[in-house]
Amino acid sequence: MGASDTVSGKEIWADTGTFRFRETRTVEAIENVTTPAGTFKDCVRVRFDHVYLDKPPGSFFSVSRYWFAKNVGIVKYELTSQKAQGELEKAKIASISYPQ
Repeated sequence: MGASDTVSGKEIWADTGTFRFRETRTVEAIENVTTPAGTFKDCVRVRFDHVYLDKPPGSFFSVSRYWFAKNVGIVKYELTSQKAQGELEKAKIASISYPQ
């Protein structure tokens, strides 16, 4: 818990230009997550703080959270400032189908 790192770079948007950003990713918790695809144990909840150093056109999220399940990937997400969220509904990974 609490482990974090920071990355920075540029996003190139084909129609509007290039924008510098900095993003800090922090592990917040280990949680069980239930979605329409099933229950996933010991998911890693990561908070992303995304800051644009150049102002892009429009409004974009700055804080988001993702829940990662082992051998599956993202099973849930929240885009805080846009009040959007989503959950895994179904997937097939190798020979395993979700929901099972």
